[in-house]
Amino acid sequence: MSPRPALRGAALLAAALVGTSCGSGSEAPADAAAASEATGAFPTTIEHTFGETTIEEQPQDVVTWGFGSTDAALALGVVPVAIPFQEYGGDEDGVLPWIAEELDALGAETPTVLPDGDEAPFEAVAAAQPDVILARRGPPPGTTS
Repeated sequence: MSPRPALRGAALLAAALVGTSCGSGSEAPADAAAASEATGAFPTTIEHTFGETTIEEQPQDVVTWGFGSTDAALALGVVPVAIPFQEYGGDEDGVLPWIAEELDALGAETPTVLPDGDEAPFEAVAAAQPDVILARRGPPPGTTS
């Protein structure tokens, strides 16, 4: 599996989640599924570097990969089924303290923590059977690589 599907997934979920977080009224729905129904966000077609992709319905199983991707999903009320291991700042399970706090606030269990390594854990991501993958491209801001 090449990394390109992960990049496509990142663009799709980011756009899908942003689409579901925007409401026309003054009170936004509490969760992404309700937001989707309220705004009629699905199906939605996302234009990206590789062309365009249509997401027919609200993604249910989201995998996050890369710095900040879990934060973005949780900020929109989406609890991923799998998240990246965070060596720097994470607890013994690789979960950052603010991620653990947000999961508690949302009443959610800790998602599967993907294995740490030099390359993306494609097999572990596939095993999570995601509808969409949210991944950022490139190193975190302010770093080089």
